[in-house]
This record gives sequence, C-alpha cells and structure tokens, in this order.
Amino acid sequence: HWKSAALALACWHLGAELRCVAPGTDPGTVDLFVTAYPQTLNVGGSVEVLVVPLPSLAMSYDGELPVGATDYASEVRAYADSYFPSPIDTSAVALVPGDGSDGGQSFSELFTPAGAEGTTLATTAWPLERLLPALVGLWANGTPVVLVEEGVTITDRLLSGERVVNRLDQGA
Repeated sequence: HWKSAALALACWHLGAELRCVAPGTDPGTVDLFVTAYPQTLNVGGSVEVLVVPLPSLAMSYDGELPVGATDYASEVRAYADSYFPSPIDTSAVALVPGDGSDGGQSFSELFTPAGAEGTTLATTAWPLERLLPALVGLWANGTPVVLVEEGVTITDRLLSGERVVNRLDQGA
C-alpha cells in the first residue's frame, strides 16, 4: 500500500530500522509495530502498536483496536505537516527483510540512486521488502513513480495519462 512507503520514509527520517514481516509473524524485538490488520497481531505486550486504515481518506480505523493500540488516521490529524531533521548514521541498518536472511541494507545502500529515468510504474503486488528499495532508489534518482494497488487493471489509458515509460510490474 502507498501508506507503507510513506510510513517507511517517516521511520527512516528518524533513523529507525524497518523490518518487514508477514501478518501474523513474530517480528522479534521491535519498538513500534505498524499494521493494517490488527486481528493478526503477534507481538509482545510492551510494543507500541500503530493501526493504519488502508482507505486513502479514512478518518479513523473502522474496526476494533487491540487494547493500547493507536489509530493512525485519528492520531496523525493532530500534528502539523512539519519536520525538523536530525543527522542519522548512514551506515546503520535501515531495512531488514522479514526473514533477516541478508542482514539488511544500510541507509547509504538503500538511498543510492537506482533505476531508469522517466516515470516508472510499480505495483504493490511485490513484497514490501522488495518494493521499498526499488521505490527509494527511483526517488533518489529523481524518478517519478506511479504506485498501483494490486488488482488494479493497468490500461493503456492509465499508462499514457501518467506518462509511464518504465514498468517494474513486468519481469523479475
């Protein structure tokens, strides 16, 4: 979901390590667990939980929240759109795949410009740990990205209207 990319960028602005896990999977030791599916929650009791409703204009999460969980849509409206950056350690780990297999990517590795130039179409059908590095590399390259939800039909009209010249939804 596009909100996953937005929240990942917010975490990285703070220098946080992001770990992608499948719903219902134990994420290990974390400070904050972000989910759109609180019914699949599998975290320890002292972890802060942020529940994100997926509809773009949702004013609140439409469901029952676990005890102590925060409704992202309700909470975010109380804050101004401002950010005061602090330096982060660019050698620190920024992204760890859910299985932890490759040890993760540092901030400097993740934010290295990559990909083709020209508007690029990506789809949320890719796993988040694969999609996020592709998006960040394209953005670092100055490349606009059209992110399409899984299940949306990609038509010639969409491609021409968005001036797409590259597609990440085809091939490996």
